[in-house]
Amino acid sequence: PPPPPPPPKRSRLEGPAIEPHQRVPRLRCPSLERFRDHFLLPQKPLVLDGVVDHWPCMKKWSVDYIRQVAGSRTVPVEVGSRYTDEEWSQTLMSVDDFISQYIENENHMGYLAQHQLFDQIPELQQDISIPDYCCLGKGEEEDITINAWFGPVGTVSPLHQDPQQNFLVQVMGRKYLRLYSPAQSDQLYPHEGHLLHNTSQVCDTPLPRGHVVLPLWTWP
Repeated sequence: PPPPPPPPKRSRLEGPAIEPHQRVPRLRCPSLERFRDHFLLPQKPLVLDGVVDHWPCMKKWSVDYIRQVAGSRTVPVEVGSRYTDEEWSQTLMSVDDFISQYIENENHMGYLAQHQLFDQIPELQQDISIPDYCCLGKGEEEDITINAWFGPVGTVSPLHQDPQQNFLVQVMGRKYLRLYSPAQSDQLYPHEGHLLHNTSQVCDTPLPRGHVVLPLWTWP
């Protein structure tokens, strides 16, 4: 008999195979009470389906649209694949130049990362809203920080812990996420010193368009 066909090639963003019992659970628009009691308070991750389908950005946003709305605005750009690399640096440039140099040109690596783009460009902020689940946090709505990440294939955020709870909305493209339980904190070896104290020394689920994930883990 002929040999079996080779397995399909994985894309650069495709993660390892995950056993069913290891997968992050997913729910479609759970009640606030269920989300709070079963995921937020126990610090368990969850993929939320259908929560942001109504956001205008899900239909409007594209690289051309962002260039049209924000092309002339100056933004901070991280140059390099990850902020823990020795050659990593930051620079200021216009959104139009960033798209030309790093989004349309895949030979260079630049990342518009964790920037309060929506405060800077209200036209983009009108295309999103704050999910009701955020009202379950300890602070007021004014305390909620909304950041944007925009980059080409290959950009990496090193394994780290954030001081706040997170909702991640993937509007365009895909992102691979690796989550660790707080019980694994001892094995994650944070850097010494203040600058990278929230970042692991360990070197490092594609998210379909429109899904949200809540990543949760902390250092001891």
